[in-house]
Amino acid sequence: MFKGPVGSDQIHDYNPGIEKDGRFWTTPISRGAVEVHQGSGTARLHATDFKIEDYHDVINALKDGPSLEAVVSFDVRWTGGGGHFKERDDTNHFEGRYVEGTATIEWSGLTENGQFFKSDPANTSTTVFAEVGKERNGVFFH
Repeated sequence: MFKGPVGSDQIHDYNPGIEKDGRFWTTPISRGAVEVHQGSGTARLHATDFKIEDYHDVINALKDGPSLEAVVSFDVRWTGGGGHFKERDDTNHFEGRYVEGTATIEWSGLTENGQFFKSDPANTSTTVFAEVGKERNGVFFH
């Protein structure tokens, strides 16, 4: 939630933190939470009561500062129906196939101190840009 510039009035920042090896804001999720049908451009990412931390604001999160235990639940769905396109860049070792479409999300979070937040229903989502695809790059390019 923001009332002004990033970090100034922010009161929650839910993320998995920073790992000892320097990776940040990434965390493993069960295979059952992800469903992808790349050819049709449909996909789903779903989790219920996923354990995470609330760092309160992005500055505190980047410093791996104090946090509260929290759980979040979310359901993100991508629906194809737009154009199919391919990209290939042999110089930079990148290739991808994509299907444009729309996306919706519902989200809720609960901190250990009892603060609860919930998004509007998924059907109120507005898509600016969404796509589902498969990429190969780096050592996976060839």
